[in-house]
Amino acid sequence: NQKDAMFFASLNSKIPTGELKIFEAPIEVMSYLSLYKERYFGAKKVLINTDFCAMSGLKHQVVESYFRKVLESNRKMAEGQKTIVPRISSGVNNDEAGRDFVDRFKKYLAQKGYSETFINYNVRQELPVSQLGKSESFDYNDLLKETNHLKTIDRSMMVQEDNLMERSISAKEDNVVERSIVTEKDNVVEQSR
Repeated sequence: NQKDAMFFASLNSKIPTGELKIFEAPIEVMSYLSLYKERYFGAKKVLINTDFCAMSGLKHQVVESYFRKVLESNRKMAEGQKTIVPRISSGVNNDEAGRDFVDRFKKYLAQKGYSETFINYNVRQELPVSQLGKSESFDYNDLLKETNHLKTIDRSMMVQEDNLMERSISAKEDNVVERSIVTEKDNVVEQSR
């Protein structure tokens, strides 16, 4: 757990980076990408790159250092044009430490000389939220597992509904056939009278 250790994934290093998404661990980066794969890997062409970073904990210095590297890379790509300044979205764990991280990170940036306007515009939280109301220590890997579990339950319920509907249709068809037989018998009895 080195002070400056970090995992990162860049979707396209040939275009400017418009956003850094930061997480506590690499598994959370992969889980986030699994949850939102259509947004990042869908058919729509992406004009601005997103970098995904895992800090191996909650490390302000690592994020700010990586931000500076990305900003410098964006300056080089701009070739004298307006430089894209990436936003920093915090996708850390939705627990007390994770929620406090963004506030502490903003203070850290202010101490490093970043303006309040820059900080308020460019630093935001994107915490994972449980669909089932789980509130303690929830991360994007938990959200991926929960989402997959809910999809499984949803598919299972759809199969059960299909089976019930088939049984209901079958029962109605059987009932119609029985009524037809009874009606035919009644007609035969009435005709013979």
